[in-house]
Amino acid sequence: MENKLSAQTGIEGGEGIEGGEQPKFVNEVVHGVLSEKTKKNKFLQNVGIQIVRPTSNEQNTQADLAVENAEFRAIVNTQRAQMEDLSKEVQETKASRRRDRDEMKKMKDEMNAKLELVLSQVWPS
Repeated sequence: MENKLSAQTGIEGGEGIEGGEQPKFVNEVVHGVLSEKTKKNKFLQNVGIQIVRPTSNEQNTQADLAVENAEFRAIVNTQRAQMEDLSKEVQETKASRRRDRDEMKKMKDEMNAKLELVLSQVWPS
């Protein structure tokens, strides 16, 4: 860390000019070294120092989420349209079955009337 810090500042020990105050990029050097050594470094956060760097990864993630969101909306809209079509088909099928059932009942009633007529002629009461 000290080597990287002195290479960036040109000052031995990494101390700033004004009263031993460290430059702001010291935090970045510490963060860089610790992130090389550990996978999930929380040292700086635990001591109250935040390293805020906008990462392209976050921007890419947001762009990816926007694309996925648009894709999911398109899928949902397609499925909604398919459901509406299927619902219409079901309603048409129900109406057709109702008509068929009514026709069958009408034909049955006509057949029963004709059968009674034939039976009454064959076996008079």
